[in-house]
Amino acid sequence: MRLTHLKLAGFKSFVDPTTIHLHGQRVGVVGPNGCGKSNVMESVRWVLGESSAKEMRADAMDAVIFNGSGNRKPISRASVELIFDNSLGGAAGAWSQYAEISVKRVIEREKGSTYYINNSAVRRRDVADLFLGTGLGGRAYAIIGQNTISRIVEAKPEELRIFLEEAAGISKYKERRRETELRLRDTRENLTRVEDICRELQKQITKLESQAVVTQQYHALQATFKLAEGQLWLLKKRDASLNWEKAKLLVEQLVNQLEAQTAALRKSESELELSRQAHYAASEGINAAQATYYEANAEVSNLENLVKQNTEARERMAQQLQQLAQSIARNTSNTEALQQDLVQLNHDLALAQSNEQESSAALAALKLTLPEKEYLLNAATKLAQASHQALNEANQRIQVERNNIQFINQNIQENQQRIQRFEGELGRLIMPNESDLYATEASLQQAQNLVVTIEKNLQSQRANETALQAQLTQLRDSQNTAQRALNQADAEMHSLQKMQQSLHSESKLNDWLARAGLKESAYLWQKIKINADWRVAIESVLGAKLNALITNKNKFGSQSEQRPPSALVLGFDHQPEVKQLPHDASLTPLIQMIEECDAELKPVLADWLQGTYLLLSKDAIEAAIHKLQLGEALVNQQGDIFGRYSVSYHSTQSNFHGVLERQAQLDLLKKNQPILLNDLNTIEASLKNIENQLQLVRQQQQQENAELRQATLQQHQMQLKLAQLQQARQNALEREKSIQIDLAATKQKLAQLMGDKDNKQALQDATVAQLNALDLAKNNDAIAKRQAEQAYFLSRDSIAQAEKNHQEFGFNLKLINNKINYLNNKLNAYFEEKIVIELQQKELEQTLLLTPMDTLKANLVEAINIKQNREASLARARDHLAEQEQVLQNHERARMQNEQQLHPLRDHLEQHRLNEQEARLTFEQCQAGLLENGQDEQTLAVSLSEEAKVSDLARKSNQIQQEINALGAVNLAAIQELNAETERKTYLDSQMQDLKQASDTLEDAIRKIDRETRDKLMHTFNTANQHFCELFATLFGGGQARLELLGDEILDTGLQVFA
Repeated sequence: MRLTHLKLAGFKSFVDPTTIHLHGQRVGVVGPNGCGKSNVMESVRWVLGESSAKEMRADAMDAVIFNGSGNRKPISRASVELIFDNSLGGAAGAWSQYAEISVKRVIEREKGSTYYINNSAVRRRDVADLFLGTGLGGRAYAIIGQNTISRIVEAKPEELRIFLEEAAGISKYKERRRETELRLRDTRENLTRVEDICRELQKQITKLESQAVVTQQYHALQATFKLAEGQLWLLKKRDASLNWEKAKLLVEQLVNQLEAQTAALRKSESELELSRQAHYAASEGINAAQATYYEANAEVSNLENLVKQNTEARERMAQQLQQLAQSIARNTSNTEALQQDLVQLNHDLALAQSNEQESSAALAALKLTLPEKEYLLNAATKLAQASHQALNEANQRIQVERNNIQFINQNIQENQQRIQRFEGELGRLIMPNESDLYATEASLQQAQNLVVTIEKNLQSQRANETALQAQLTQLRDSQNTAQRALNQADAEMHSLQKMQQSLHSESKLNDWLARAGLKESAYLWQKIKINADWRVAIESVLGAKLNALITNKNKFGSQSEQRPPSALVLGFDHQPEVKQLPHDASLTPLIQMIEECDAELKPVLADWLQGTYLLLSKDAIEAAIHKLQLGEALVNQQGDIFGRYSVSYHSTQSNFHGVLERQAQLDLLKKNQPILLNDLNTIEASLKNIENQLQLVRQQQQQENAELRQATLQQHQMQLKLAQLQQARQNALEREKSIQIDLAATKQKLAQLMGDKDNKQALQDATVAQLNALDLAKNNDAIAKRQAEQAYFLSRDSIAQAEKNHQEFGFNLKLINNKINYLNNKLNAYFEEKIVIELQQKELEQTLLLTPMDTLKANLVEAINIKQNREASLARARDHLAEQEQVLQNHERARMQNEQQLHPLRDHLEQHRLNEQEARLTFEQCQAGLLENGQDEQTLAVSLSEEAKVSDLARKSNQIQQEINALGAVNLAAIQELNAETERKTYLDSQMQDLKQASDTLEDAIRKIDRETRDKLMHTFNTANQHFCELFATLFGGGQARLELLGDEILDTGLQVFA
């Protein structure tokens, strides 16, 4: 990329938008001190991401915005934009496709900076990434400003290495390596975190598997409970519907009675309303009489007030006439005094006008003499300035020539010293030994061969690690499967044991058994083993006897006289066996389906199962029933019992249903548990063996990596040493040639300086000879200038005094005129005031003549007579109103009696309405219960028998609820959580494998970046060292200097300058 334009706006001294065009490879910015040359360089550094205000020579970054001046206001925004030509596509990344690239930075006060590339908002890091490896940037070495050379020379070894890295263009590689290291660190942290999560998930899955088994049992019981509860709500709804209909009929009867009583009340209210209208008419009559009386009374009061007011007004107007006569006399006296003062002021005005005209003429005469004296002063001043300037120029030429001669003498001395130094350095120059160079090349080849061998070994070990990792993953999957099977078995065992134990959870009965010494006795279902096909049949026949406690009758003793607190069956063992009764040989006794039991239990079982035979087929039921004797029965595998004259269908109506099946399943699980545990232990042992092998392989890899780093370090040391020897030999040859060229150039420059010195000395002597004549001319011109200044200043003072006198006379004239105008205005005001007073006097006299006192008194007597007549009419209206009030009270008393008889009927109706509402709410509650149950009402009605009762269904619901409660706390989401956690575990296992592969890939990438970076940095170091040696000899006229590494590893060691 090539920089073509630099655009600034509001940046420091560039307040207006400014564009600098860069047409060539080299551009210079020149100008006097303070013109803004440094601001151009600082703007380039700033737009590339400089974040230090100190580097911008400011206290804060906002200070780069133009802050105002005497002629310009401050602004709030600054921007700098660089435009590059990228027609060759040299830009990094996605920006290479653009033929022109614009980099812009904008800053606003209190808002910070914003960066843009091609008018797209980007981060500061994006701008830095664009110029990585180019030497440009906020603090890059390619931008050289004030103190940059001193900063490089005084830099620490680590800082010098940073400069070398920028020159080598590996900053982008270092940035990539740093990002790769961060990714590798994050990958390792994620891998550790995922492994921890997997272990926790496995524990959670183990727990959820046991909970899922309990949840499945809960859902089955909950479905049965929902059906029973729906049937219960349906029965309650039917009862509530009948009660609601009865309540509605009773409410309708009470409403009819209430309407009849209400009609009587309405009649009383109608009569009352007519009385109220008559009373209202009487009230309106008395209101009209009061209005006419109040009107007459008001007319009398108004006439009395008018008589009083006219009397007071006549007295007040007489006093005003006396005051107006006094005001006319005062006005006449003041007018005469003002006319006398006006005559005196007219005389003073004429005198002031004469003085003003005389001072104006004198001032004009003096102003005519001033221009001539001013012209003479200007001419004398110009002559004095010209002579003084000529004298100064001569002195400056002399001083310049003296400085030039002194500078030439210093150059002559320096060139003579350089010639001596070059000749001495040629004599001391030593060539390096080539045998050391050949030996170093051989050592480098051996180190490279060792690195290749170690890398092959590492590749083989990585393949072995991958195979072991695959075996480890397979074994972990097998371990999870075996652990899941074991957990499921444990959960089922726990659930079955809990259900079996719930059969004996009644606390009062347990206390009674403890007192009776039967606490440790076994139950019958625990001591027998039944054929699996006939377990339901035996449960149906024995019923509650399955839960019978087996004890010795002798041990039971006297406790047999105390009844237990709840139902209990006791079976006595060790009793003599009674001979079986004869039965048909074709019938198979049910007791034969008991495969295992203790010998002492056979008598009690024979007693309970006596006369019960197997029904093996439905087709043979009729023939088998005819073979039964009284008291005998047949039972099928479903538990249905068929007698000679009856049949009993079996259903799950007790807590003991399935107890035998659960016990058999529990025994099978206890038998299989050791097998599952043994399989799990075998897999865990194999898993531990593979993990140990994998750990051993990784340790070997770490050892090989250490050896590889050591071999690579040795290889780089040999490369560095070889480069240093090659560079030293090349530097010596080039230095010899450079000294000879510099020596010849220095001798030629010395001869030229000697000739320049002679020419400058001759020019200085000629200028000194002209100096005395110029000094004499300067003194004569200065005397003439002083004389002209004295004449000019004297004339100017006289004119100023005349102007002052003229201004004073003019001020006195204006003052007199103002006084005359004031007196005239005052005389006019007195005249107008006199006219107004005379008009007021005439108006008051006319008003006194027009006031009619006799007419007002006659009207007052007539108004008093009208008032007395209207007062008598008001008294008659009040008597009529009292009669109407008495009639109204009688009708109101009758209405209240009818209303009191209505209240008991309303209360009775409200009570029955509440009963009807209660019945309706009960019906709606049952309806809501059915809706909440979620089952179809018709389906429930079909499944409900006609003999069903609310109490029976309530008892059944409570029994199912007890079975649900026996399960304890149930995690209803266990199945979903188990599926989710299992799916998450599978996903995390795949993620863990991906993270391991990513970690290996990132480690390989870091090693590759290190190799490439090391080679580029070593090549740049050798080149920079060579040029540094040449530059040092050129700058200082001889000598030797070199750059050396402080450590063996060039990537992290520092650089130091030796000279």
